[in-house]
Parts: sequence; C-alpha cells; structure tokens
Amino acid sequence: MLILRKFARDIPALMGLIIVVFAVIVAVIGPWIAPHPGDIVAAHLLQRLKPPSAAFPFGTDNLGRDMFSRVILGTRGALEVALAVVALAAVIGVPLGLVAGYTTGWLSEVIMRVTDVFLSLPQLVLALALAQLLTPSLETAMLALALTYLYEKTDNLLAPIFAHSAFNAANLIVLFAAESLNRA
Repeated sequence: MLILRKFARDIPALMGLIIVVFAVIVAVIGPWIAPHPGDIVAAHLLQRLKPPSAAFPFGTDNLGRDMFSRVILGTRGALEVALAVVALAAVIGVPLGLVAGYTTGWLSEVIMRVTDVFLSLPQLVLALALAQLLTPSLETAMLALALTYLYEKTDNLLAPIFAHSAFNAANLIVLFAAESLNRA
C-alpha cells in the first residue's frame, strides 16, 4: 500500500500511467472507433490534403487517407514495437548488468567498457546506423533500438547490485520496464 500511495502522489508517474492506459485502450478498440477503418491503405485522390473537418478530424494526407483513422489504427503497431523493444532490451541488458555487478575481473570490465562506449553515443543515431547496416525491416528497427537501449539498463542496474540488495534490483527492473514503455 505504501508503494501505491507514493505512486498516487507522483504526478508525472500518474500522467504516464494515464497515457499508457489510454494508448492501450485505443489500440484494443481502435478498429471499432476509427471513422474510416477500411480506407487507411486505399488512395482517394479527390480527397487529398483536405484540412481538418467533421468528416476528417485530422485532415487527409497526400493520398486522401484519413489521418485520424491512421493514427488510431497505428497505435496497436506502435505499442507492439515498444513492448518488443523493452522486452528484448530487458532480457539482454538485465543479465549483462547482473553479471557485470556480481563478478569481478576481466568479464565485468569488458561488459562495462562496451556499455560505456554505447552510452557515449546518442541512442537514436546509433539505432539508425545499426538499422542501416542490417536488412531494412520492422524487425531490424526493433532489434537496433533494443540493442542500443539495453546498455542503459545494464549500466543503471549496477547501483543496487553493488549495494547487495536483490530486492532493490528487482524493483529497478520493473521501474525500468515501466519507464521504457512510457518513453516509447
């Protein structure tokens, strides 16, 4: 109950929770609330570049597709990508952080030096560079984002490990996942 009370007093955390819950609700009920669900891939050249109106709340794009419907129906894909990136980064980054924190010697040093190199570069620039090196696809983009994001998890997990508190490390893992979903 103490954690819930602290969470309820944290306004940015509550706002993040509201945004994530809203996005999940929109992703789940999107096909039923989108005004033009069948027209998100069809071209309607006579309706191209229309300004926002009652028929098209966000207007239309250069192919005449309703932007509001595209945003609603695109929420599901965006959440799938965000969850996949966070899960993959946590699955790889948390064990690396645990190994680097609990062991001493060359293995810990190698993990931390590689982590330091990745943390010194902007994440998005590095992800774009990795995505360019691999075949262009959604899976490649998710892998590139996960690979660049896992080093943040590896580095941030070391503080509670050095304090030898497994409970704090477990809490941090849950918080990193929640923060990552909020940022994605």
